[in-house]
Amino acid sequence: MPVFRLVCFSCGGLGAVRWGMIGACRDEIAAGDRIEREVLKMKQVAVIGAGAAGMVAALMAARCGAQVVLLEASDRVGRKILRTGNGRCNLTNMQVAPAAYNAPSFVEPVISAYGADRVRAFFAQLGLLTTEEREGRVYPRSNSANSVLDSLRLALDALDVDLRCGFEAIDISCRAGDAE
Repeated sequence: MPVFRLVCFSCGGLGAVRWGMIGACRDEIAAGDRIEREVLKMKQVAVIGAGAAGMVAALMAARCGAQVVLLEASDRVGRKILRTGNGRCNLTNMQVAPAAYNAPSFVEPVISAYGADRVRAFFAQLGLLTTEEREGRVYPRSNSANSVLDSLRLALDALDVDLRCGFEAIDISCRAGDAE
């Protein structure tokens, strides 16, 4: 069974895993781009879940040069993307602020590092045109969540990300040191 390196969502620790994830905790985001530096060392990355976050994680790992497999339990990627914003996919909010959340100190480093302008720039790099509406909501200019999903899928395809639908991850194991 293939072994992939893990960057933990909660602590950023590295280890060996059968099927792993890539993510970031708020401390790593506050500390800078440590995650990107660690991904640059990885040769193979597995991302479990092909929703919006999983697709972006796979895309970023592939941009860093890793061979990426994106695993999705359902028969199709990005289903929830198509349902967000009444089918229009609200990408971000230009007026987002930590005070709007129950735990402002928890979300502040994330919002500071990955604010609305950065989200819009990311989608612009994928060729997705966006528009800002009342109350700062940002949608694709097409007013269709399909545009968001298509731009992500095309970017993954262009970077040769191996997408596997109908694949249920039943075990994740992590051990410090050598791979299992």
